[in-house]
Amino acid sequence: MDITLVLLAALALCSLAGFGIVGAIWAFSGNSKRTDVVLLLPVAGYALLQIVFVMLYRFRENSAFDIRMTMLICSLLVVVSIAVIVYKLKDLSWQAFRFPALSPHLAVALLVVIVLAAWPYALIGQGHYYHSGNEDFFEGIFGGNSYVQNTPVALQHDDYKEGLHLQYSSQAFWRVLLGLSGIDAFMANALLDLLLLALGTFWLVRFVFDGEDKPAAWVAALSALSSFYFTTFLAGHIGSMMYGSAAPYIVGIVLQWSRRELSNIWLVVVGLLVVFVSIAYPGPVNFIA
Repeated sequence: MDITLVLLAALALCSLAGFGIVGAIWAFSGNSKRTDVVLLLPVAGYALLQIVFVMLYRFRENSAFDIRMTMLICSLLVVVSIAVIVYKLKDLSWQAFRFPALSPHLAVALLVVIVLAAWPYALIGQGHYYHSGNEDFFEGIFGGNSYVQNTPVALQHDDYKEGLHLQYSSQAFWRVLLGLSGIDAFMANALLDLLLLALGTFWLVRFVFDGEDKPAAWVAALSALSSFYFTTFLAGHIGSMMYGSAAPYIVGIVLQWSRRELSNIWLVVVGLLVVFVSIAYPGPVNFIA
């Protein structure tokens, strides 16, 4: 599958899963006119899919079955979310899900990020080696193998099952779901993290700090392609990438809540993202605690 199609499929799936959480929260929040909800869907769905999958694996230890169950659970949440929205329809404004939140400037910023990050990989093509020789990259693929091969949790390497396990289970998730090789799943996950960081930074500048579209898009692209973060991508530090994909949203939602712009129910999204980070790259969460 072409890398462009892989990323589009991953974003669409994450957005749909995210609707199962964010849609219901939006309906209950009493703030239905906010226009940024669509930008919260991908990261919420990304976190939800990965958390549900790794938790199910600990009980069944069958990656293919656990992914099917993950899809079923997330589908049921979407149905519940739609039911909640229909129930409260008279009080809602669909303005929140309008696509003006996805501005042309944002589209250009995301395109720039993907082109600069993925052009060597796209030229080489899927199924071939492309990356640095960093041990984190190889650890990510080997850790993914342990889940793909249904290795019992008790027999997995400590790194694959304790503290950092979302770094490895996420590789298996995309490999099995989209039929990718180890390196292709790793690259898809890393590129998805870059996109989510850019989306989150745009959302933070535009809707939390009330910036304009164009500057927000510039900040989003420059943040994702900054020396520190882009080097993290090139080095294959997938845990840091996953943390970075969620961090802008955690900061932004907490700031909006502290300013009484959001009701308490939106802290559910913060909780979901904090759990996601804590089992993908727990260092920052432990530092905050």
